[in-house]
Amino acid sequence: MKKINIQYNTYLELEKITSGAFAPLKSFMTRNDFTSVVENMRLANGKLFPLPILLPISETEYKELKAYTTINLYHKDQHVGQIEVEDVFKLSLKKYLKKIFGTNDANHPGIQMMLKNGSTFVGGRVKLIKKLQANKFNLELTPKELKSLVKKRKFKSLAGFQTRNIPHKAHEYIHRLALEQVDGLLIQPIVGEKKRGDFTSEAVMKSYRYLIQKYLPEKKIILAGLSTFMRYAGPREAIFHALVRKNYGCTHFIVGRDHAGVSDYYKLYEAQSLSKKYEKEL
Repeated sequence: MKKINIQYNTYLELEKITSGAFAPLKSFMTRNDFTSVVENMRLANGKLFPLPILLPISETEYKELKAYTTINLYHKDQHVGQIEVEDVFKLSLKKYLKKIFGTNDANHPGIQMMLKNGSTFVGGRVKLIKKLQANKFNLELTPKELKSLVKKRKFKSLAGFQTRNIPHKAHEYIHRLALEQVDGLLIQPIVGEKKRGDFTSEAVMKSYRYLIQKYLPEKKIILAGLSTFMRYAGPREAIFHALVRKNYGCTHFIVGRDHAGVSDYYKLYEAQSLSKKYEKEL
């Protein structure tokens, strides 16, 4: 059976697709899904999904894979998964950047990450064979595990809080306000790749553990890392983060000012406006 090597970020995407964290997405995107998501923020089947999730391949693999139906996926010489090939395709990603990120600026960190993937991709249903070995400090849980914990804690409502940085006083204030309206709070920092200058994942998790243990009502809070990478897509990423937290059992989601923003690419409350537009569907 043909095999290809995948990057670390692609391995994270594979894990999140198969765990249900990225539902309703069940596969790496085909060209039809990608185009539909970029143009309409929906998968080809009409379901809400705001950002592309792609499996990049080399030019050589692009030429070879069309003859295969199932491909083994390897990461650092370990067999980690399989993909049932539905589509092998080329994209000129620069054509789509403005719609995804609201800009074509080559300095945008999300654009830089995306363009590193090249222009050739394979789409299709996937199977996880070997789970990624997570760092202990990440405290990561699958959607199933987290929902089980929510049930055990008897939370009828749970708000999700997304962050990539260490907490400050305004964050603490938001946490406390949220707990006036819901039974529990999921603080779920991103512990994957971030841009240069962001806090390390370990610093973020350690500071949140300290805040929760010393200053917040610990029994009402779940701290768990989310091993995916920041895309810095502003409003679209706010919708993505809300969808993901819904899959982890959240009934509510906190959208910050300039959520998933960077520099001055997005307006201050643009992410909140877009979230309100899709609130009922979410």
